[in-house]
Amino acid sequence: MEDEKNEIEMLSNTRKNIISWYPFEPNATLLEINADSKQITEELKKKIKNVTIIESSEIENISERFDYITIIGIENIEDIQQILKNVKRLLNQNGKLLIAMNNKYSIKNLSTKSGIDKILNNNNREYTLNQILDMLQQEGFDNTKTYYPLTDYKFTNVIFTDKKILKSELSRNIVYNSEDEIKFFEENDLMDKLLEDNIEFKNFTNSYFIEVFNGEYTDKSEDASKCYVQSDEEIANFVLNSNKIYKLTLENSDGNYDYYYAKKPVKAM
Repeated sequence: MEDEKNEIEMLSNTRKNIISWYPFEPNATLLEINADSKQITEELKKKIKNVTIIESSEIENISERFDYITIIGIENIEDIQQILKNVKRLLNQNGKLLIAMNNKYSIKNLSTKSGIDKILNNNNREYTLNQILDMLQQEGFDNTKTYYPLTDYKFTNVIFTDKKILKSELSRNIVYNSEDEIKFFEENDLMDKLLEDNIEFKNFTNSYFIEVFNGEYTDKSEDASKCYVQSDEEIANFVLNSNKIYKLTLENSDGNYDYYYAKKPVKAM
């Protein structure tokens, strides 16, 4: 059953959603470490002209510097601390490291016997958010911003920031149920309860997407300019003063956003 799930993850057309929204500079350079998803690699190549792909074991042989480095799935890396040390060496000043990772104490892990076994045996290279942030600080990365993808970074339907976590969006946390899995509770029931009791569910969310700055982080008030509109039929996301609008049809949706261009940039009223 686990092999079946892995196959679904590889074929799912939602894999690219974890980075498809990110505002890359098109003329920049990017290093992709451990590219295990053809969808993600193709999406990166659409957004950036210069993409280099390596295995984590090859990083010691790289001397070129990059504007972006991506590690989508740190559980696939044996010595993440050593990789972060090399990333620091290879990032340009004011460059960015983008990390996608599973949360060791995620609701997904806590809700199943196999997940609890992974936590107790610590054999799946999953970390808490604080653990990875501490590792980053050890290598001189002091400025980070964390995002929270649901369902997780492999099946991303929506991405939260600290400033915007909507209870209504939890319905988009699509849970994969294996017939062979022993479940202790339903993930969404606990998520709903955490929000109801004003407990930050981000500590228990399934995955994190971390934006790491190699230099000072200047807040451009991007959260204040991001807008979200939902009706019974569709969801729309857009940024003020941009004419690009992302739309998701709720009925019979495959979870992917389509994007359109308005004739004029969106203005605040």
